[in-house]
Amino acid sequence: GSANYMREYSDSIMSKAQQEAMRVAQMTGRSPMSQEGTSDVLTGGATDAMKRFAGRRQGMSDALMDMVGADTPVGLDSTRGLLESMMAKKAAAPTATGFMNKPIGETKGLLGVTDELPEGIDSIPYEALREFRTDIGSKLKLPDVSAAYVGKEKQGMKQLYGGLLDDLRTTAKGAGAGDEAAVLDRYTRYYNNVNDETLQTLIKRDDKAYKWMMEGSADSGKRINRVRNNLQADEWDQVVSTTVDRMGRSTPGKQNLQGDMFSPDTFLTNWSKLSPEAKQSMFGGSRYADLRDSLNNLGKVTEALKDSATAKNFSNTATVAGAMDFLSNPLTALSMGTLAIPQYAVARGMTNPKF
Repeated sequence: GSANYMREYSDSIMSKAQQEAMRVAQMTGRSPMSQEGTSDVLTGGATDAMKRFAGRRQGMSDALMDMVGADTPVGLDSTRGLLESMMAKKAAAPTATGFMNKPIGETKGLLGVTDELPEGIDSIPYEALREFRTDIGSKLKLPDVSAAYVGKEKQGMKQLYGGLLDDLRTTAKGAGAGDEAAVLDRYTRYYNNVNDETLQTLIKRDDKAYKWMMEGSADSGKRINRVRNNLQADEWDQVVSTTVDRMGRSTPGKQNLQGDMFSPDTFLTNWSKLSPEAKQSMFGGSRYADLRDSLNNLGKVTEALKDSATAKNFSNTATVAGAMDFLSNPLTALSMGTLAIPQYAVARGMTNPKF
């Protein structure tokens, strides 16, 4: 009867839609993975990105050291001025400035200030001061549960870090390496303020890294973009493949035993949920231009199929048949400006003995 024919016809369309979704997912050259498997790719990529940063920073730092000289004395004007400022504030309000004890103590120790030697030392070798500053920076990055500095004293230590940085910059500039020092500082600052938190969070989330990355993608693509900027191209290929595959997976209650049933309605919902910024962050650039076009086409097909996703509603026969033609030759179907059924498909249905 006609109902059986249309059911078979709809099943055929669903099969083609699933095949198209799989083809698009594999356009990256990678096969889709589970959320946990892709999370492993993300955490591994994050670990490697941190190593790459450390290697680049070390190379830039070594080059700067060669230009300035490890033993070149660094004047401590900025750091000394900071100490004087902190001590003045503490003298004015001793009970309210207890948090300054740590920064003041660290600065005095660095400058060699004691009761017997209130002026301290005049300078410190460039390499030694840089190592001291790096140690403070590392401690400032520790999470609160293992922090070396707590509460307001962390702000005082950040001020000390800034004073040391000023003195190091002044010395580098005097040695003709001011530009190189500025580049290294910007590179380190950007990593610390932007990339480090993203990479650390990916690693901490472990097998939930992929889920964390996709959170908020309905409103913004910033998190996805930050992750992508730190991964290698082949690593991101895997993320893209999994994302495309997951967008069309049927919900658990409608899934088959293999767990690979494609749902037009689910794909359309998930594709629509992604904000324009998230789509650009995930699929932007010439590398994914063809894939993005294929996703847009698949979105048009699934919109036509959404009312027949359960193969029970055949009131939209024309739309479904048009979708079949689209999957067979999307360029031809799109050139018609619609997914409506073409005339030859009407004849095919009406002359078929099962109709």
